[in-house]
This record gives sequence, structure tokens and C-alpha cells, in this order.
Amino acid sequence: EYSIQFKEGRFQSQGGSSDGEQSFRGLVVIVGVRKDDVDPLAKDMAEKLGCARIVDDINAVTDLDVLTSIRRNRGGLLCTAQITDGVKKLRTLSKKFENAIYIILVGCAEAEIESSFVKHGSNGRNEVRKTIGMSNGWKRCKCNIVTDLSAGLISTPVDMAEEDDKGIASVVKMLRESSESFQTDLRPGMFVFFPSIPGSGKSSLCQGLSAEMIGAGSRKLLVREGDKVPGKFYPAIEKEIMDSPSSIFVADKNVPPASWGPVSNICASNNLTAVAVLPSGSQDTSIEITCPEAFQSAKSYIFPFSLLYLAVCMKHVLQRAPNSHNGKLDSATKLACMVVVKFYCLYRGVSNDKLVERVTRSMGKGINHIVRVPFFCEEVQPKLP
Repeated sequence: EYSIQFKEGRFQSQGGSSDGEQSFRGLVVIVGVRKDDVDPLAKDMAEKLGCARIVDDINAVTDLDVLTSIRRNRGGLLCTAQITDGVKKLRTLSKKFENAIYIILVGCAEAEIESSFVKHGSNGRNEVRKTIGMSNGWKRCKCNIVTDLSAGLISTPVDMAEEDDKGIASVVKMLRESSESFQTDLRPGMFVFFPSIPGSGKSSLCQGLSAEMIGAGSRKLLVREGDKVPGKFYPAIEKEIMDSPSSIFVADKNVPPASWGPVSNICASNNLTAVAVLPSGSQDTSIEITCPEAFQSAKSYIFPFSLLYLAVCMKHVLQRAPNSHNGKLDSATKLACMVVVKFYCLYRGVSNDKLVERVTRSMGKGINHIVRVPFFCEEVQPKLP
């Protein structure tokens, strides 16, 4: 169904820049003996390549920064560095993103390094030898391209004649051509999530899912259980989604109203369609609390799930074998039922209609859908005693 709707043009991809020219994608690191020497070149080259931003600390560049730089329509990332910053961080990044990293060494030949030290009034041989040795580390770093530029070319305009094979213009052209070789999947992805409570059957639905089963075609299917993802869930999965933006991602975790914001941000940033899975036949529950104090009036709260739904979810949790649940919510958990009730209370003040309205509104401008899945065998639920 998703593929059919995409072919019909229901989901508009964001491919292509406003002027029709593909912007550069990837991380360019311009290395010199001193950062001040390469800053003018960095600004010119960033403008020519259409890079989204320039940073001046290679050791502060993260995996997420590189992932963002290779995403379509995000623009590349350009970083300035001096030889003595060291190549350790870049080597770490290159293990994951070797094909997306480009190093331009400016004035890093031995004679040029020595000349630079003399120019700045420093003749310490030990410091010169150390810098030359560290420059060799940059040259040996595994990445897509490592190229040298003479320091004398820095003053040459970026739009110089391209016949000069050693000129800056040829380097810009080489970077563009290499960047254009990236295979871009313009299809939007999908983020499936469950506004539900523990014991509602999320993991049962997710077990055994395959791309073939759901008709995903060539898209990746990524199913991630919340209790198995190390660290904070949403920052962790966004890195994975950015690496495969056309994938179908299924979040096997409870996503109460407080978490709809992060889901919306991920969908908006990565061109994903949000799909919320809700139980069909849901019934509003109104609970009135009578306060014993005479000066306080009774309070009434509404919930989008019935008390029978809550009872069945608690039963499912209690039926889990002791110490079998990754989130430590099973029959061995003290007050397990109260944990389920706490999740239920996260939806206080939200009726069924308001639940759908808020889910839709929370997803912002992104195209989103509500999928109803049967929870009870029969639509008509028995009355509780």
C-alpha cells in the first residue's frame, strides 16, 4: 500500500536544491600548518561547494555531523584543522564513513612546513620534525580522497582556469564529481510507533516481521525494541535512520504523549511518514474521584482506553515468566500492575477523538496515518463487574 501511494505521488520527496544543482555531500577537512593559513580557502571552497557550515575543531566532529553532511539536501560539512590537531578522531570517523571523508593538505610538504616555521620565527628542529611526522599521519588516513595543494595556490581565485590540474578549481571539481557518485534514494521512509501501554501486544506484532511480509520491496525494515537500545532511545535510533532514510522503522516501545515531540522531530528532519498504531474499538473511560474534604468538589478524568483494556494489559504483564522481560516488567516485578497503571495515567485527559487529533497535530507538517489493529476478539466488550 505504501509503495502504491508513493507511485501515485502522494508523498513528495525533497530531492534537488532550489537552483537545480546538486550540492556537495560529505566531510572536507582542510589541513595546514596553521589554521589561520587555510581559513580564507575554507570560506571560498565552502561557498563553491555549497557546504552547509564550517567548523574549526576536528576533534568535535561527531558521527551525527558526518551523517548529516551526507544526507540529501543537507549540504556538506567543511572543517579546518592544523597538522598538530592530530588525526586520531578522523581515523575513528573513517571507520564508518571512509567514502564520505576528503582531506586537503595545504602547504604540508616537508619544505613548506620548514618554510612556514621560519616565516613565523620558529626554527625549533624538534618541533619541525614532530609536525612533519604528524603530517604523514594525515596523508595515511583512510578516506575517499587525500590530495595536496601548494601553499602558494591559496591566493589563487577558486574560479581559476580548470586547465591547471594542480589548482584549487580542479580540486573543487574533483570533490563535486566524487560527491555526485553517492547513490541517493529519494523515497521517503516511514516511522511506525505505538501510543500504548505495557502489555498491549506491541512485541507480539513486531515479532517475525520481515520486509517481504509487509511489502517493503527494496526498503530496509528496522525493528528496534526500546529496552534493547543502549542509551537514550530517540538520539540513538535517529543516527540509524539518517544512515538509511528510506527505511521503514518500527519502534517497539510505548510512545506516550510526552514522546510525540521527538518522534515528530525525527520524521520532519528525515522526510519520514509517521504511522501511529492504535487498538480498534477503543472506548473512552471517565473516572470520577470524590474528595472526602467538604471544600473540594469531585474531579472527573477521561482516558482513551477502557478499564477492560487496562485489565487485559496487566494480565499480559503478569503472565510473563519471571525475569524474562528486557525491561524488567514481568511477574517477578514488584508492583508490576502499578507500572502499567502509571503508563495508563499518562493519557489522562485525552479522549479517543482527542488522541487521534493530538497525534496528527503533533506530527506537524509531515504526512501521517493512523492504523487500527484489533485488540479484543469482539468489538463489543463485556462489562466489568
